[in-house]
Amino acid sequence: MEEIAQGIKPEPKTLSALRPVLKNPVLTSGQERIVYEVYRGAGLTEDRALIKTNNIRYDITKIHPGRLGPSTELGTSQELPKTFGHYHRKIQNPNPPAGGQIQNNIEAVEVFEVISGKAWWLIQKYENEPEVINEVYLIEGLENEKIIILSGFGVTSINPEKDKELVLANFISLDTENVYEPYKNLQGACYYLTENEKGEMAFEKNPNYKEAPELIKLKPREIPELGISWSKPLYEFIKTPEKFDFLNRSEKFQNILTIENCYQIKG
Repeated sequence: MEEIAQGIKPEPKTLSALRPVLKNPVLTSGQERIVYEVYRGAGLTEDRALIKTNNIRYDITKIHPGRLGPSTELGTSQELPKTFGHYHRKIQNPNPPAGGQIQNNIEAVEVFEVISGKAWWLIQKYENEPEVINEVYLIEGLENEKIIILSGFGVTSINPEKDKELVLANFISLDTENVYEPYKNLQGACYYLTENEKGEMAFEKNPNYKEAPELIKLKPREIPELGISWSKPLYEFIKTPEKFDFLNRSEKFQNILTIENCYQIKG
């Protein structure tokens, strides 16, 4: 991991910076504690130009263990460490890849891999109003597993472990930018993942949302049509750049990029 992130300055997110999306934004201490760090544009030094040529960015995210919010001694639950949360929006690439600007009116997808630790992703989708959620899922990922954030879904990455750091990798198209405003305006995702003083975890609905269905728990599937398996690291995609096509031209893969094909109910 050190070689892949060599020379990349991490972007730290402190507890204070996460206040807009916390269940309990009242912080009495630890405001400058770093909750997670993102290394954007990572990759082995000799591979970075190739990754960019294929209109892709490779990132590493470290989510540190612990809990967020006031002490459970106060009788309140604490949130699990999480990222800010974002949706995706297509942008016009100022430096289009060979062959010209990619034309794709369907919002981009993103693919994640668990490098180490255990991950939860809370993904949610709305049709018209951000405060009215039509679909919401909690996806569990274990080491070496990969998940795809499908078109139109927002995502929050979560570290459920108290004592182990979560390290994630992801590929995303350069024609995409992250949109944070809906999460900021609604004080986070439509569910808060919390733990009480007894160590019991719960999923608490965010009252700032008008509507949100019950949370459905999923786990990822291997997707051989896209070259996604647990046995090969995501980074190996750079050896066969055509595998990035589903990230840049997701409209060609809509029959594959569905909840049913990418996930299964967690038993």
